Amino acid sequence: MLTSIHISKYRFASPVSYWNPEYYGQHFTVIEIVVVLLAGTWSYKRLASSWGKAILLLGLASLLATHKFWSYIFTYF
Repeated sequence: MLTSIHISKYRFASPVSYWNPEYYGQHFTVIEIVVVLLAGTWSYKRLASSWGKAILLLGLASLLATHKFWSYIFTYF
């Protein structure tokens, strides 16, 4: 069984958030998607197997779907 040990109750409160739109999360999302799509395009050109290309495209589609899902959650809930 895994347990976590807490040394302190301190919680860092940041004015920006990687995921929360209320704290500039949308900006980080756009940057992440652009960087991942650029890296995916670079990788796709260098992959030789069709299986590798299919897995890469599936991963990129999964990333976009996940971001859309969390954007919906933070907008409406």
